[in-house]
Amino acid sequence: MKSLFLAINDLQLSNSNVLSSTLGVHREHKLISCMRKYGSLVQPMPVETGRRCDKDKKEVIDLLRLQMAIEGEVIRLYEESVRDIKSSPVMHLLHTMRLDSRKHIEMCQATIEVLEGQPLFDVEKNELREGLNRHIELEKKAIETASRILENAWILETPGLRELMEKLRNDEIEHHQSLNTLAEKRFHRE
Repeated sequence: MKSLFLAINDLQLSNSNVLSSTLGVHREHKLISCMRKYGSLVQPMPVETGRRCDKDKKEVIDLLRLQMAIEGEVIRLYEESVRDIKSSPVMHLLHTMRLDSRKHIEMCQATIEVLEGQPLFDVEKNELREGLNRHIELEKKAIETASRILENAWILETPGLRELMEKLRNDEIEHHQSLNTLAEKRFHRE
């Protein structure tokens, strides 16, 4: 398990030695060439606002695909590590991290599709908004329930459980905000 977290940490820090040991040679070269092209993955690229062009779109799509490849490799590492773990709570935690990486892949793919001009809504936004409103209400209840869980003494007095439940509540808050954004904001260029 320790090797999993070291490998993930090193992947995030763009350490090519760990890439060599955790990725196949082909995937390693692909990731390293993207890193050389775009610079370190942990340093933001300089951004000039108001100057979008096709080259910028291609670059961000390439970066999103790189992010998807990295997340896919992280998922593979989680799946390999789980085989050796006997602790059910640890397995559940690793599973949630794997799901987060899957979610990140889906977010990147959705962003690519919007950037490539695929329509966000195939139905009228008002019809979609009705369904989203039900989801928004359920997420609001989930936030309230998670907040009540966090008030329990067993949770409050156990730092690891408190942190886990705070993450759950924060995820629910994020879901609620994302659904509101989807219902209200525009996702195409003006």
